[in-house]
Amino acid sequence: GVSRGYEWHLLNRLQATVVDPLWKSAGAIRALDVQPTSELAALGDSYGGLTLFDLASRRVLHQEKTSHGEVQDLCFLSADQLATCGNDGTDCLWEINRSGVQFAVQRTRQIDVSTSALRTLAYGRSTDVLWAGGDDATVYRLGLADSSLPLTFRGLGEHRITALAPTADGGVLIGNYGVDNLGDEALRDYFLQTYPDIHWVVLSAHPRGAEMPRLPFG
Repeated sequence: GVSRGYEWHLLNRLQATVVDPLWKSAGAIRALDVQPTSELAALGDSYGGLTLFDLASRRVLHQEKTSHGEVQDLCFLSADQLATCGNDGTDCLWEINRSGVQFAVQRTRQIDVSTSALRTLAYGRSTDVLWAGGDDATVYRLGLADSSLPLTFRGLGEHRITALAPTADGGVLIGNYGVDNLGDEALRDYFLQTYPDIHWVVLSAHPRGAEMPRLPFG
């Protein structure tokens, strides 16, 4: 016989959202981004692998071994350009070339940014600037139009940078812990006064004016 309650389990399963996996990675997936044209997806894993997928056919188009050790983040700069960062403290720029059904991914530039691991990237499309942050509690500003050394924003405390996000007009949102202290207030004023051409979004435990509230517990 069938035990009581089976029909409820069946009903729950029938109504559940089933997520069909795209691909099973050999290593933990650290980073994912979708091409601006929504044709391709790029994955970075804990083995330093970079994988390109065709979203329509779910077919693996290309797999590449990077020099990062572990790929910590990646982002598309355009339909045929990609940036990655990882444990080796470098940013790498990649060019995607397509010939018929064949894909090739070539590293075009490697930027030595930090002696510590880089954890996050953000691309300001309108300014063509790549931002990076990581374990050394520093945000790096990389102008892609030239080969100048990265500009650094230090004094972010003892916590590593784990998330950066671009704003619509090319600035960057900096996530960090503990904003309700003199050090963070001084840091905010430094950014606003030194780089007035960049639209900074400020997170604060006590937002004022155009500032945004931070998440609970920092």
